Amino acid sequence: MRRLVQCIAMVGLLSLFAAAVAGMAWALTAGPDDMKGGALLAFVVAALLMMRGWLALLAKAGAQPLGVVVAGLVALIFTGTVPAAFSERAMHERGRLTACRVLGVTEMEGVNGAATVPVYRLDCDAQGPLSIMESDRVLQVNQRVLVRYDPEGAADAKLAGDDEPVSVVDASVLAGVALGLLTLASLGLIMFGRPDS
Repeated sequence: MRRLVQCIAMVGLLSLFAAAVAGMAWALTAGPDDMKGGALLAFVVAALLMMRGWLALLAKAGAQPLGVVVAGLVALIFTGTVPAAFSERAMHERGRLTACRVLGVTEMEGVNGAATVPVYRLDCDAQGPLSIMESDRVLQVNQRVLVRYDPEGAADAKLAGDDEPVSVVDASVLAGVALGLLTLASLGLIMFGRPDS
């Protein structure tokens, strides 16, 4: 009976965590400007509290520490894929094309710190100044390029013709798979864990 209650509580906490992450993504890409900061903060705090409660429940149910760490890492992947899906949707729905001129190129350290990534500063006809990172092409100063941008600034601008990194459907499926894996793994950790005595 105790395990059943823990499983129900875990599903509830994961559902609230998923809702908070979706709210966070909404605040980033579609929330009203006058309440964007407050809404984002509220959703981030809610997501962190739900994640903390869920991981604490797993530990209390006797899950191995490695299992709790792996579950936390999958939760972080989920937290990254949901905003990506919202961003791709915003670009798909609101994206516009504009001609731009490359003003300059700087190098920025990549995510893993092992490589540098070019950051192109652009002056665009319809949008004004923009920056683009990680283009598939090498651009030169004063080169004219066509850029797809979000007029509301919620999605990152991209060079027209660059490969789309993730489609709306792919990002949504990836987020759903991550949430499904979290749920199944958490249920397994609770069912087969050694409860604290």
